[in-house]
Amino acid sequence: FLYPKDPSINYIKRLIGTPGDRVNIENFNVYVNGKAIQQPYLDRKLVKKPFSRYMPERIIPKDKLFVMGDNRDNSNDGRFFGLIDKADVIGKATRVIFGKNHRMGTAIQ
Repeated sequence: FLYPKDPSINYIKRLIGTPGDRVNIENFNVYVNGKAIQQPYLDRKLVKKPFSRYMPERIIPKDKLFVMGDNRDNSNDGRFFGLIDKADVIGKATRVIFGKNHRMGTAIQ
């Protein structure tokens, strides 16, 4: 997607919330519509900062999306720059080319 603060930059993050979803974070767990989502791609040992521990509920409005990075403590994502416009989505990731924890070449869930 196009980075909201500078549309000349292409960004890639994990899609967490779509229009109508309620998204929040409690004790490092991400909840969508009241249910904790499975995050097997997340290295729990690297998730320690307060902004990764808690986020008040956000309801995703029409034509908007909420995204987060997998490296939660070091990710400039929707928690900081806000929601993205669906119209700014320019592609879909399908594989991890370079990655840690034996993720290289694996399909993205």
